[in-house]
Amino acid sequence: MTPAPASRTVAPVGQRRRGSYYGPKDCYRSSRNWVERYLDTVRASRNVTFVNRACSGGVLNDLTNKRSMDDKDVPVWVPGTVDEDEDDAGARAALVSRGDCTSRYRDDEAYTISPYAAVPQLGGTSVYFTCKRSMLPQIDAVGLPAAGDGAPALTATVAAARAAGWTVDTVPGLGATGRKRLPTGTPPCRSRC
Repeated sequence: MTPAPASRTVAPVGQRRRGSYYGPKDCYRSSRNWVERYLDTVRASRNVTFVNRACSGGVLNDLTNKRSMDDKDVPVWVPGTVDEDEDDAGARAALVSRGDCTSRYRDDEAYTISPYAAVPQLGGTSVYFTCKRSMLPQIDAVGLPAAGDGAPALTATVAAARAAGWTVDTVPGLGATGRKRLPTGTPPCRSRC
């Protein structure tokens, strides 16, 4: 009986632009980037879960913080009168049903929606919303718990890595990197590590 292939999760945060694109607007995630090409060979022998959070123009800060993308003003018409100073449930429901400010990539991007004007019209009211789109922190894709300020909670992860013999360097605001020295005489791993 052949053993089941090892399972791996891969989560790139940067890429080169090539091939056909997918994902949130303006992120330009390529179906033929270097990670996708590498995974074509890995998939032959392993089960791979591929999580792509790369987004064109991203910077290190986007790993642990929301990234503002764009905003747009969207009007909706609702029957009746709407008070200019309140967030009308009917107007918000009309906005949601249109889908103008609803993400198709809910694990990746989010909208902050704010009403800013209500203008009486014949038989109803035009309510105007500002929809601000942002990309969620890329670190969320790898499942690290987040602290209240949005920074990853690294303490337990760093402690576990150190207990396993890793040398771990932490950088405030950026996270941690680690390395492990192989015992003398241990051959380097060449396949199925």
